[in-house]
Amino acid sequence: MSNGTAGCGMSATWEVGSAPAGDSPYGLHDMAGNVEEWTLDAYGAYGSAAVTDPFPPGSYTTQVTRGGSFTTPLAGWVRAGMRDASYCSNAGSALGLRCAKPYP
Repeated sequence: MSNGTAGCGMSATWEVGSAPAGDSPYGLHDMAGNVEEWTLDAYGAYGSAAVTDPFPPGSYTTQVTRGGSFTTPLAGWVRAGMRDASYCSNAGSALGLRCAKPYP
C-alpha cells in the first residue's frame, strides 16, 4: 500500500511471492495490495436478496475491482474483501487481473 510513496516506497508493483509473510493460510500469494483485481461483476448496490449475475455482460459501465493496489492510501482498503468500482474503459498500472486454473 501507499505509505506516502506508492508501493511502500517502491513506487511500483512487487514481484509475485516477494512478501511471503502476507501469504494466506492456503498458500496464496499477493491476494491484496499489488494491483486491484478486475472481476467479471458489474458494480451495483447489494440487494436484500441473493442474485446471481444480475447484469448481462456489456450492459453496464462500471465493474467491480477488489484487493487494493500499490497506490491505495489506507491499510483497511488493502484486503481481498475490498470492493470498489472502476469504469470498464479504465486502464492503468494499478489495475490487473488474476490468472487462475480450476482446482483438480
